[in-house]
Amino acid sequence: MMLRSCGSARIQYEIAKKYANKIKHITTISNLTKLFTRTTDISKVRQSRYIFPSRFKWVLTNVIWIINHYLMHPIFLKKEAIEELNKYDTVILGSILGASFVKKFVKGKLIVLDHNVSWLFTYYTLDNIPFISKILVMLMRKIELNAINSADEVWVLSAADAKILREEANNPNKIKVVSLCDLSKRYKKQKQEIITRQLELPNMLSSLERKFVICFIGSMFLPNILTVRNIIKIASKLNKDITFLIIGNVSEAFKDQEIPSNIIFTGFVKDIDSYLNICDIFINIKTIFATGAEIKMLDYLRFNKPIIATRLGASGFEKCKNIIIVDSFDKLIQEIIRFKNSSNE
Repeated sequence: MMLRSCGSARIQYEIAKKYANKIKHITTISNLTKLFTRTTDISKVRQSRYIFPSRFKWVLTNVIWIINHYLMHPIFLKKEAIEELNKYDTVILGSILGASFVKKFVKGKLIVLDHNVSWLFTYYTLDNIPFISKILVMLMRKIELNAINSADEVWVLSAADAKILREEANNPNKIKVVSLCDLSKRYKKQKQEIITRQLELPNMLSSLERKFVICFIGSMFLPNILTVRNIIKIASKLNKDITFLIIGNVSEAFKDQEIPSNIIFTGFVKDIDSYLNICDIFINIKTIFATGAEIKMLDYLRFNKPIIATRLGASGFEKCKNIIIVDSFDKLIQEIIRFKNSSNE
């Protein structure tokens, strides 16, 4: 079994274990894709704070992705990589990127992990520029459907995404849903015996002493930015002994803004478990983009603490332990106060 690691490694690995014990990872099978990715660096395009959120940036991100897809055409591929792939009876791709091309030369079974309905995601990000959106959505839809119809098996992260894709797939039965709750159980660590790195967290630990700490993880991504904007509004309504700890580079979007004193931005951190371990509850109050699933929830679930989420934030995790779904920010505030009061008892 061979995995091409361009998606969530944890989920790919769990899918792979259903088929084989011997697993090998590769990163890329196209020299041009590797070079192009380094040159354009999509992550920097998404994360740049100077013009974010920018319609141009999302257009550029989609264009770069589409070019990367076509650079997976067999004429651009490394011969030795193709030979290596064909040593295995099953190949798992971490995204739909290049899947329809890979199927042309892979002799064994091809499994694709589709993190969200890609064309729908493109539509959500570009719906305010209709003409460009129409072209990019059409291209993304073609790429996605070709990938799905080329694959022998397709795994998605939510039942809602599976329903959408099954309506257009040549074989609806090939589309399967990853059980994220089961996955979270496999990734639970032994009872959290995390020794906080005192050299890394001393100031933060002292500032959070006797505080009720609420955690949110977020990258520089529009749904996360909107979530933090809502957290700022909510934080101003709560007592200052309730603190929001926001982990990840979503902080870049708020560098020049006035932030309530009960919000702490950590930026990107290496030892995320040390931070998660000092939190009392977790939140994921996503309000836009009804596709995909929130992989940050897997990190939350490992700590066996309450998780308050909107329906979009909890998508794929609704039946997991400790999930509380709220349908309004008033309800969110009520739940936060309830957990805060119970922690004092």
